Amino acid sequence: MKIELKNIKHSEWASEETDCYQATLHVDGQKIGTVGNDGHGGCDYFHPNSAADRAAFKAADEWCKANLPKHPLGIEDEHGNQQMMDTDLELRCGELLARHLREKDLKKLLRKAVVFKPNGANEIRQFTWKNTSKIDERHVEAVRKKGEPITILNDLPFDQALDLFTRYA
Repeated sequence: MKIELKNIKHSEWASEETDCYQATLHVDGQKIGTVGNDGHGGCDYFHPNSAADRAAFKAADEWCKANLPKHPLGIEDEHGNQQMMDTDLELRCGELLARHLREKDLKKLLRKAVVFKPNGANEIRQFTWKNTSKIDERHVEAVRKKGEPITILNDLPFDQALDLFTRYA
């Protein structure tokens, strides 16, 4: 099942306890309604376009619970085992929103800096230049020539760069 958020509007200034956002929810290519959160700590809302869309939402929610990895609650039971929570559709929408925001941040960063991960380090670093409106190959080459063994995110396919950025930033 393909679950997507489209037409995402996010308001950082209005996000208090939770992300304040609104998006259209698509399941297997069909728009089934609008999802969002007011940003004050409550649950996400869902506004279906029709009764059939409400059924599609319920089916997608059940699919998520049955097929997506469970999330740790940060609580152990009496045997020391981590208690887990099903990934429902609300949690999946939160994951999709978080990915969208990371993609947006990384694209912005790649335009203004050479972004790199030193080999063996668990962090992302960046190198910027004053009065430079856009990073190009000569900037990347200048960082590469410093001699430190690094992985330059600007040189990677975007999905690989995003994976490193997500893990180490």
